[in-house]
Amino acid sequence: PGPAEPIPTYVEPASAAAAMPEADEPPLPDEERARSAAASAAATVPSEAGPGAVLHVRFAGSAAPDALVRAMEGVREVLRARPGPTRVVVHVPQGGGRPPLPMELRTGVAYDAELRAEVARRLGPSLVDLSLA
Repeated sequence: PGPAEPIPTYVEPASAAAAMPEADEPPLPDEERARSAAASAAATVPSEAGPGAVLHVRFAGSAAPDALVRAMEGVREVLRARPGPTRVVVHVPQGGGRPPLPMELRTGVAYDAELRAEVARRLGPSLVDLSLA
């Protein structure tokens, strides 16, 4: 006959196995593990502006002029509805391959995660980029 069966030195109570059902789950596939690791290492979007922070508003340079005007009007409405202490610099596209012209607004905005969500909801995620500096 073959070698003897090993005898465990400790027998896990049945209630402990029921309390930890995740122990029976298979590990994540390599692709999913890599995706999860990349997501946890990615930079996060700040949910609040710190003191002295500046909100930069940039528009997609490839947008049609009509869409760009609507986007600027939409951003203006959102910013006016949320007055606050965070300075705002709007980078106005100039066209012709020239870099956008930075223009600081006279009034600030109350920056938070809801501001980003409101702009994305009204204008779509690809037309306007908000970033804190």
